[in-house]
Amino acid sequence: MRITKAGYYGHDDGKDSRSKQWKKERKTRGFDDTELWSLGDTIVEFILPRLKAFDDKDYVELIEGLELFIRDNGIRLWNTEEEAKVNKALKELGESLPGMWY
Repeated sequence: MRITKAGYYGHDDGKDSRSKQWKKERKTRGFDDTELWSLGDTIVEFILPRLKAFDDKDYVELIEGLELFIRDNGIRLWNTEEEAKVNKALKELGESLPGMWY
């Protein structure tokens, strides 16, 4: 899942038989059900470019862990070391979130 040309984070490529329904969902509620398939990935893909915009050295490990989180499109093919980095990043995100502002 990546941000589309239409400007949302879903999986709709316009070729699926459900595309009309998803388009209607985006129009009425601002997102479609494809964004819920792996909500964690959707949230991380939204946050990552914004974290990188901070250009803050304190967020380097957080960014690396979150990049691992989305690396395999929800399959979670991490080795033990990568899993530890992801878990540390998720904990750090929760702790840092209240103080993230520009």
